[in-house]
Amino acid sequence: MNDFPELVILFASAFFAATILPIQSEAILVGLSVTGNHSALVLFVVATVGNVLGSVVNWLLGRYALLLAVI
Repeated sequence: MNDFPELVILFASAFFAATILPIQSEAILVGLSVTGNHSALVLFVVATVGNVLGSVVNWLLGRYALLLAVI
């Protein structure tokens, strides 16, 4: 069974939830953990990496928004 598409969806939902989009990544995380097809550690790492990278993008947008608005 290929788990890659489900993990990509989890990563994307965590990434976009950490930016300006109101997405509930927790619902996807709980849904994937309830199925029991995935290791809890893998789900935790994928969601954490997506959330942290989304937060970094959000910080970069806030940091450099004024520089982009000048153009």
